[in-house]
Amino acid sequence: MSSRFDNLIKEIYDNILYENLGRKHLFPDGKRKARKLAAFLKFKRERINNARNNIIKIKKHLKELGYVVKLSEYDHTIRKKRVIGLSKPSEPFDRKVKKYHEALMALAHEYGHVLQWDESTDTKLMFDFWFEKTFEARFDLIREEQIKLAETMYYELDAWDKARQFIPTEIYQHFLTYMKMCLDSYKRNMSHINFSTYPMIIELAKKLNYKL
Repeated sequence: MSSRFDNLIKEIYDNILYENLGRKHLFPDGKRKARKLAAFLKFKRERINNARNNIIKIKKHLKELGYVVKLSEYDHTIRKKRVIGLSKPSEPFDRKVKKYHEALMALAHEYGHVLQWDESTDTKLMFDFWFEKTFEARFDLIREEQIKLAETMYYELDAWDKARQFIPTEIYQHFLTYMKMCLDSYKRNMSHINFSTYPMIIELAKKLNYKL
């Protein structure tokens, strides 16, 4: 008798709960869990597609320009041979960054170097400025070498600046971190360069929020 009474009380209690709260509150692992999972998978697909679409866009234009993208030991661009070499992505520098995101960052940067050339005149942007600077220092080998190093920093900064347009918003901050790591590797050999004498370098660095 006691057991039947307890079951009756439980049934009444459950009916009150269902009426006031609805079943979804009693069973959160039902439709709400499915909706959360669907939303997460959609978000994940969008992140993949954003990167994939930009990779496709870049490779399409490179193909039109006659470039071939190949696997290499390190990232580089050889304009004369129309080759872009990309290293196989290692473990990402940040656990929130996926390998395809890191691949996009590297490809976009090398593509930035391609965009530095004027295809119609076959000359590199800023060529006249650097030629004039180097010509002025032609009898000073040390200063000429410094100018060439400064030129390298300018073109690296410029390539990263041109790459930004292909980086999805959700990984942009990670892109800046990746960019800084790469630029720092160049800057270590340029401690003796007075970048303040190159206004365009200072301007680019500020644009990218990079401290020279």
